[in-house]
Amino acid sequence: MTQEVSILRRSVKFLRIGVIAYVIGGVAYWTAAELFLRYVGKEIVFSPVVSIVLRVPFWPMMVLADLRWVGIMPQDVVAVSAIPVAIYLLWIKTSSRDPSNSKSRFNAS
Repeated sequence: MTQEVSILRRSVKFLRIGVIAYVIGGVAYWTAAELFLRYVGKEIVFSPVVSIVLRVPFWPMMVLADLRWVGIMPQDVVAVSAIPVAIYLLWIKTSSRDPSNSKSRFNAS
């Protein structure tokens, strides 16, 4: 029974890290795209409130469209590189809080 619970906890941990990293990648894509559009001098069509709602959930499709039709854009590089960094940092953060981890900073024993 404890092995099944341990596998379930690790699965939920990995799923949580994946979802948070996905959102971090979307926010990184949105931020880089907004800054790039302002730098280039293009007119901002949507307000930031509307554009964040449209860009964050669908950023992988926008990266694919950029790579296919436009080429490599700065926001694509930022979003794709934010994913492994977010996963690494979240994995370190969650494993340091795990009480079963003997190398934990917060574990007194």
